Amino acid sequence: LQEHTFWQPIQGEARFVYILTLSGAHALTLGRRMLEPLQGGDVPDTVDTLVREVIKEFVNIVTLQVCGRLGRDGRACEPGLPEAGEPPPP
Repeated sequence: LQEHTFWQPIQGEARFVYILTLSGAHALTLGRRMLEPLQGGDVPDTVDTLVREVIKEFVNIVTLQVCGRLGRDGRACEPGLPEAGEPPPP
């Protein structure tokens, strides 16, 4: 595991947890790239609450896509709430 962990449970027929772990540098890069179109040059210099919230939204987008693909295969699922911090239990 890296410095920053983000996860989101998937509920339905096949229950699982999507987990994304990033180093501080990668978390900051991802957060800044997602924020730049919205905030221009005024983006965070550290992994702060705003960056963590943006990456949680990224995780939410990924899990929505996964659920959409599983749904097209006939498997019912739905994402729970994205979280950040300590890794979830296995």
